[in-house]
Amino acid sequence: MEQTQRQKLELPLNRPTTLQLLFDNPLTGESRHGPYWLFALVDPTTREEYSFFAPSQEIHEQLSHFNAGDNVTLLKTAKQSGKKVVTEYSVTPANGGPLKSFLHDAPPVNGNGKTKPATQAQSQAGRDKLYELMLQSYMDALAIQQEVNSLNVDKCAISLYISRQRILANGNGVALTSLT
Repeated sequence: MEQTQRQKLELPLNRPTTLQLLFDNPLTGESRHGPYWLFALVDPTTREEYSFFAPSQEIHEQLSHFNAGDNVTLLKTAKQSGKKVVTEYSVTPANGGPLKSFLHDAPPVNGNGKTKPATQAQSQAGRDKLYELMLQSYMDALAIQQEVNSLNVDKCAISLYISRQRILANGNGVALTSLT
């Protein structure tokens, strides 16, 4: 199998960059710095290919919800936290819509954010704990949006989902990472 040498993606600060995933899964491994997740991406306009090391497990998890051929928008921001400058990354669908891998079996939603009734067969098909967890996260994000108005529902739902998944993975109802 021939290996392609790709240029390392250097995201500009505070400028959204839209790219397309080349593969469903990243190349994974372990280095002296810990685990790594290497994604292959292509610029949909120039067709230039890039390698992108997910800077954290959270970003890896967010990117893993997309499939090969999906367009994603990556954003790198920096903010002051005391004397330190903290770099943050966000991953969103390029079209601004919901992640298809999360919502392909979700019940339809009407204009006020409430789910339309589904038949019993529809509600039982294809559901597992992660599906239910994601669906609940989206419903909660929609409820929060109704109260706050200026909220990105996708980002909120993904944040809720990841936090809840970590709590479940820990097994004792306590988040694995500290909020402070």
